Amino acid sequence: MYSNIVSCVAAALCQLFMACSVRSNSLPSSSFPQGASHIFSVSKQLIKEALPIQCVEAVFLGAHLTAAMSGLERVPLSFKTKFAHGTVHRHIVLAVRYQGWWGALGVSRRASLMNKPLRFASLAELVEEYRTSYEDCHHKLLTVYVGLPLPHNQFLDQPVKWRATKVRAYSHAPEEVSAKISKFAANMTRMNEHFLREGVLPGAASVRR
Repeated sequence: MYSNIVSCVAAALCQLFMACSVRSNSLPSSSFPQGASHIFSVSKQLIKEALPIQCVEAVFLGAHLTAAMSGLERVPLSFKTKFAHGTVHRHIVLAVRYQGWWGALGVSRRASLMNKPLRFASLAELVEEYRTSYEDCHHKLLTVYVGLPLPHNQFLDQPVKWRATKVRAYSHAPEEVSAKISKFAANMTRMNEHFLREGVLPGAASVRR
């Protein structure tokens, strides 16, 4: 059931992105709020006023539209890449996990960098799928950032950790990147419990850009 709902949310995000892409591009991409209530507040405003969205706003909307799906885990997943001509780009999607299968919600001008169906057996496989997609677009993946699961309660202002781990893909082989991502995913629930309780990651400094 959740797979069908996730597909519907993905389609809705695509429609919003395509409908708004012809509008003025004057609205800057939203910053990353530290509290969950701001995510849902911004999402409601985006829907009410039919504002244009970029990748950050798509993550907000994806979190908002799936908030009632308590069995669906939602994790911020962002990338830093370098185009063949030398320009550096950043992108973020909302990785989602249901019954052990991973997928993603997001928008991009490149179809291969948008939504991903719930068919990946691990977070590492999902990241590898994006790495391959970036290569097809002549981008080199430099860095992968993974956050902690977003809360489902839209009324409780819980803290949000957008970047809980940083993996330098450019200096590691794909197998090493996958191993690091898998290790983080295995400890993610425990880390999130500690973060919600203490407000900081267990024994770790903040992840920088």
